[in-house]
Amino acid sequence: MKISTVYIFLIAVIVVAIVSINLKTSDCVTPKKPPKGPEPERTWGPETNGCVMSIKAEKEEIPACERIIIKIYIKNVGETRLPIVERDIYRDITFNIEDEKGKVASLTSFGNKMMKPSTVITRGGFDLQSGDEVDYQKSINRIYDMTCLGEYKITAKRNILKRDEKGNLVKDENGYVEVEVVSNTITVKVTN
Repeated sequence: MKISTVYIFLIAVIVVAIVSINLKTSDCVTPKKPPKGPEPERTWGPETNGCVMSIKAEKEEIPACERIIIKIYIKNVGETRLPIVERDIYRDITFNIEDEKGKVASLTSFGNKMMKPSTVITRGGFDLQSGDEVDYQKSINRIYDMTCLGEYKITAKRNILKRDEKGNLVKDENGYVEVEVVSNTITVKVTN
């Protein structure tokens, strides 16, 4: 049976469309002003170049078979816009995860595939205005091995473009300079 080129092309277009929709809807971000009224209680990491980051686990105790969902909040506390460049949904925000003995969690087989160095292609970006924040959600035990029972300390990191005191992006001979923003540290417990 001979499959026509048009048929193969149509299947390829459908597959690309489905993958694009999944990527766009799974990690869509929209900068937003914090909700009116009292600001949600969050513990922020240290300020870096007018930016702070906070993480919070969806649950503090998680059975070993469930996904560990971490919510990540990035806020512009500076006085000028903060450009957020998005390159890769898995490598833009990384995590340092340590068990009770201080051993760093290794990557899962999926995490190894996703974290492999590859050509960095910018997916897009947006400006986070002064006072605005953006949030993400990650299932971290899909990327990091957290199969052992016990407590894990988790900290997130993300690079942002460095700004000078006037809000201009800083460049050197290699291009734009980036600085690392670090979140607060949280603890989750993996149970039976």
